Amino acid sequence: MPPFQVNPLRGDSSLAAKAKSWTPAPLDRTRATIIALLDREQGPGSALEEVLIKVLRSKGLKQDGKAGFTVRRYVLPAGSAETNERIAAIAGAENADILVPLDLSALYACLEAAPGKRILYCTSGAPLLPRLPQVTGIVLPTVYGGREDLGQFMRLVLPPGRRFAVIFEPGDWASVEYKEHIAEFLGSENLEFECIGIDDSTPMMEIADSVRNRDATAVWLAPGQTLSRAGAELMSYVLLSRTPIIGFAPGQSAQGASVVLGPDWVTAIEALADPITRVIRGEMPGSIHPTVSNSTIVMKK
Repeated sequence: MPPFQVNPLRGDSSLAAKAKSWTPAPLDRTRATIIALLDREQGPGSALEEVLIKVLRSKGLKQDGKAGFTVRRYVLPAGSAETNERIAAIAGAENADILVPLDLSALYACLEAAPGKRILYCTSGAPLLPRLPQVTGIVLPTVYGGREDLGQFMRLVLPPGRRFAVIFEPGDWASVEYKEHIAEFLGSENLEFECIGIDDSTPMMEIADSVRNRDATAVWLAPGQTLSRAGAELMSYVLLSRTPIIGFAPGQSAQGASVVLGPDWVTAIEALADPITRVIRGEMPGSIHPTVSNSTIVMKK
């Protein structure tokens, strides 16, 4: 999926037109530039805050004080309206200068709620937007490494003949994209699978029951907002039947996932430190071409 296309499913044509009409105001050099990491529950941000601070300092930026920088992590609520309201407050009353959304839905919310801010995303999957003056970032892979390597790894960690339940969120187009990649891989390996769609109102115990009723012998979680928030609860129910789980967030390994496959967020946020530094020093985000981080990470229990 190439970056910077309009996503017709979300109506982003009007969103992009709105964002294009905004030009960020000059940064206030009399105080520290506030960098807001916009994260979710169980998101990667808790492990990235100190990493970003360390790399920015290594680039000669001073922390805090006049013309320095401050990094703050915010956990966004579930729900589109609530997310927009929180981002508007972060950009407004809390004076954030640079917004760093860590998922695509948060990126789109930034453009809706704070289009006049500098936005440097670090997201899994490419945003479907035209080039905008206030936006650039790092794209992490949606495919978990090369298919051949992934196939070899899966054959090592899981017994053969597994029937997979792939759990995804139909209302989250990024989750749908992940599901498509997972289904493509499982099909290429001649593995049986069935996709189960959920949303924020679906009880997690009901999903676990659905897995058992389908005689699934392994569960693969596609990243999405609901599973980022309630994945631990779902896993606790699935694990009652000792069904192995493939997760997507590092913290899910400690919660019982047999395998966690996902992007290497640390490498990506280290790469994002370069455009952040350039923006703090006066460049506009839109003049910095977005880049792709192809690094993936695998964790086993």
